[in-house]
Amino acid sequence: MLIDNFNRIHNYLRVSLTDKCNLNCFYCNPSGNGSLHKANEILTYEELLQILVNLTKLGIRKIRFTGGEPLVRKDIGLFFGLLANNGNFANTTFGITTNGILLDNFLNELKSSKINNINISLDSLEKEKFKQITGSDMLPKVLSNIDLILNQGFANVKINVVAAKNVNDDEILEFVKFATDRQINLRFIEYMPFSNNDWNDVQFISAKEITDIISSKYKLQIINKENSITNDYLLKDGKTIISTISPISDHFCSSCNRLRLSAKGKLQLCLFSDSNSSLDLKRLMELNELQIQEKLNEFLIKKQFAHPDVKELIQLSNSNMLSIGG
Repeated sequence: MLIDNFNRIHNYLRVSLTDKCNLNCFYCNPSGNGSLHKANEILTYEELLQILVNLTKLGIRKIRFTGGEPLVRKDIGLFFGLLANNGNFANTTFGITTNGILLDNFLNELKSSKINNINISLDSLEKEKFKQITGSDMLPKVLSNIDLILNQGFANVKINVVAAKNVNDDEILEFVKFATDRQINLRFIEYMPFSNNDWNDVQFISAKEITDIISSKYKLQIINKENSITNDYLLKDGKTIISTISPISDHFCSSCNRLRLSAKGKLQLCLFSDSNSSLDLKRLMELNELQIQEKLNEFLIKKQFAHPDVKELIQLSNSNMLSIGG
């Protein structure tokens, strides 16, 4: 098992498949500068597969693929096929976080590789506002693909909304109706500071403020779950779950079970880690299982109990969501 100095067991890995994206969201890729990495720096699918096999042997049981936008990576269907045909992942749960634009192109590949847990980023239900937030007019396609995968019977679909004041906070109740119409888990995520997004507290809206807005119209019944990053609420219909994720106003670091792997093969301990503070797993591929575990244990000792406060996060110079994955 992978255990840090605070007895937190790390069994969840988030994997950035690429730092490329087909959107330029204000909180993640506002400059739209394209790839941060050279093509020959990115892990090949074969290298990534070997790293994932090694980590599952050491206790990783849940893997989520992120980006950038994971579905824009060339030959991604080939990688899904490698997952589907590898017996080492019999006890592994797979998920993907996507902006939804390309989902319809990969339904069969996702199903065959048992990637049933799909989180879709959706920050506005209004066409013009969606374009302002993302730099794209693909809202109709995203909405169509959400309904498509729901009709295809994927087991666990969630909608992620990064909420910000004077951006999309006026749509909070509209989002809740969207979720109740589909009986889908809706998750509001606090706007987080990264080195490239010019974060400011004027646009910040806390999880509590969000639930206060929802409570003005809907009755929320809290669902208690251990070791969860979310605060989950059941609506009166008994079928729709509304969640908040509060890394800024009420962080959940004490129960953190996550590690993060960049597209270059660099393991990082936290979403807010400086990209220079990492362990290069590509260089460990030739080691045996015991040697890899020793290296990982040495690395885990460096994990802090909690991420820095906002004032420190704003000062980070090498913290980029596109690189480490959301």
